[in-house]
Amino acid sequence: MNRKRAVAGVVAVLLLAGADGGGCKSDREVAVRVVGAGIQCGGGGDFPVVKRLANEQALVAALSVGGVAPAKVPQIDWAKEAVVLITDGQKPTGGYAVELASDKAPVKDGAAGIKVAFTVPQDGMMTAQLVTSPCLVVAIPSEGLTGVGAMVRDRVVAKTGL
Repeated sequence: MNRKRAVAGVVAVLLLAGADGGGCKSDREVAVRVVGAGIQCGGGGDFPVVKRLANEQALVAALSVGGVAPAKVPQIDWAKEAVVLITDGQKPTGGYAVELASDKAPVKDGAAGIKVAFTVPQDGMMTAQLVTSPCLVVAIPSEGLTGVGAMVRDRVVAKTGL
């Protein structure tokens, strides 16, 4: 994919931020399904990241914990679906998670906005004392998409071109 199309997709994701709040209307919606989630698959960094997983090997690597692959690899139609890893960055303890907030993603000008919620441990909650990297892995139909973003309360927090 060329850079111009990727930039257009990312710009469209930014426009989606107003899709439900009286801003730009979406062209359509696509179904979003959860493929996996975990507390140790997001990698480093202190901020949310969206990354496309290009193949089964990348999916298995994202869902592996401590070098151990998942017992069952989710079924993906790689020709028709885009698989996306959404992370909340590195966290100091357990109790953090990335959850799907809607099973529908609005699409505007080729960019899909996946609605997520970043959960945090409640005050006083007992948590595991280890560094975690919570993530969510989702699949969406890829036809006609040039970009995807993670949205929290209709605000884009991370994005990538497809």
